[in-house]
Amino acid sequence: MKKYRRFLAFCLSLVMMLSLFGCSNEQGGNSGDVQSGGETSSGGGDQEVYEITYSCTLAESHMITQLIMQLAEELEERTDGRMTMTVYPNNILGDSRANVEGMQNGSIQMGEMSTAPLSIFTDMLLPMTLPFFFDNFETAYAFCDGEFVDELEDRLAEELGVRPIAWISNGSRALSNSKRPVSTPADMNGLKLRVMESEIYIKTFETLGASPVAMSLAEVFTALQQGTVDGQDNPTGIFLSSKFNEVQGYFTDLNHSIDMCPVLISEDFYQSLPDDLRQILDDIWTEYTEVERQQIIDNTEAEIETISETVEVTRLTDEQRQAFKEACEPVYEWFEATYPDVDLQGYRDAVAAAAASVKEG
Repeated sequence: MKKYRRFLAFCLSLVMMLSLFGCSNEQGGNSGDVQSGGETSSGGGDQEVYEITYSCTLAESHMITQLIMQLAEELEERTDGRMTMTVYPNNILGDSRANVEGMQNGSIQMGEMSTAPLSIFTDMLLPMTLPFFFDNFETAYAFCDGEFVDELEDRLAEELGVRPIAWISNGSRALSNSKRPVSTPADMNGLKLRVMESEIYIKTFETLGASPVAMSLAEVFTALQQGTVDGQDNPTGIFLSSKFNEVQGYFTDLNHSIDMCPVLISEDFYQSLPDDLRQILDDIWTEYTEVERQQIIDNTEAEIETISETVEVTRLTDEQRQAFKEACEPVYEWFEATYPDVDLQGYRDAVAAAAASVKEG
């Protein structure tokens, strides 16, 4: 809430400044220009203030949101007030599509989201949403930090006008429902499950025998509560922060997706920054990303314990999870036939290289 108070104070200051501007004109004086929405502000001196509107997809109570709010405070301190960031949580400014469009038109400067919704705009990140694409967190992190993804970032900036400035972890996606325990692919038959608005997620759960229903995260709690859908898939942190444990009876640590989320920034805004501010922004995201990724790993087991207090939890063995992985192989065949222009083997080779680098230490 501190950022909201700061934003309110800014608005009040703006009103006062505009009033002074009118007075100074009557007296023949001059006043500095004030611009909002990610552009720069000048109070009559040489210092310009770069304002970031950050659209966060997660609830204010979520660990990622809390870290981003801390980052905003740190950013203002390190830049001596030359850069400020106001964080709007819980999709207040719109869903993932609206956020990308906002970055393209300049009304939003930054925000994080899963890779799946970005399929509306580009095929470049689609392979990362395939089931069991990463075997573990460490491989996913190494992949996102590698040269292969560096090239993808430049292409996204050129083609979409948005650039991933960081890759944070949203955790490993798990399955919940209100009908029965799930430990085999056969247990999925007939379950009506909410999924992200992604063709790959729809195809994955259809392949497993479920009936997927695409909808935004903001609609899910009500849909579960009213029985519109039986279940959903999300990481443990979102499961708890969204209070799905209040309307779900069964939880399975399926781990079918290590959900890596790009933190996107408007390319026009990014390139407009002075070199020193751009470097500070890059550095602070690198530091906070390392903290966030480790915290996701550390929190997962504790969150599953919390979930087990009110929900029946099924922990899959390696053999049981392998059965789900094998059941999803047709999704890869479908992907190659549907997206022949995407070099899926190139992505898989990059994942294999990342896995090898993790083993080498």
